[in-house]
Amino acid sequence: MNIAYVKDGTPVRGVVYAPAKGRMFFTRAGGESVEEQGPFAKETVGVLSPITVSKPDNDALFIVASKSHRDQATEDYINKYSVKDSKSAGSSLKFCLVATGEADLYPRVGRTMEWDTAAGHAVLKGAGGDVVRFDDHTPLTYGKPIYENPFFIAYAPGCRAEEGLIPHVHADCHPGALCLDPVSGQGACAAQGGDGSKQDPDSPQLGRRAGCARRGSGRGRHG
Repeated sequence: MNIAYVKDGTPVRGVVYAPAKGRMFFTRAGGESVEEQGPFAKETVGVLSPITVSKPDNDALFIVASKSHRDQATEDYINKYSVKDSKSAGSSLKFCLVATGEADLYPRVGRTMEWDTAAGHAVLKGAGGDVVRFDDHTPLTYGKPIYENPFFIAYAPGCRAEEGLIPHVHADCHPGALCLDPVSGQGACAAQGGDGSKQDPDSPQLGRRAGCARRGSGRGRHG
């Protein structure tokens, strides 16, 4: 279950409840995130534990990825890192695993909608983490046309984001092409020229490299 409150394009409050895992996370009025211990009775709030992101070791990262959409593009991107352990998790729980320090990085190279991510995004921000676009490492924002997200990276500040390729996702374009749309991350293709002509698919452009510490949570981690 996901509930989010978004203000000016930024998720500021969120609730993520994973009944199958017996875990619940939410942001408090002051913006900090907590995990509630069961039994999750409607009448009584359980024990609340503050959560915070990890201090990543870039030589031994813990990465979490989609359980149902973990494709070759995701594996190729994960392989750019020095990974100590990698696990799969479902739904918005992945954001919460980064928020609690159980993982350092969650890359999503696949389609999601804003209602899939806003609650987990808020919980992660309240724990000191953040979420950026895969293509240019600018903040992931909300209120986009048709509410579709670009590919993104959720992370604990201090992790070193690697260069990323936006995989080809368009059936009507040249095989092997790379999507380069600057707005959605999914709407244009390197193999398709502005006049509809085919371009060289062997000349991909790389996503911008940026240290995550410079795209931090606004808590003094910039630079």
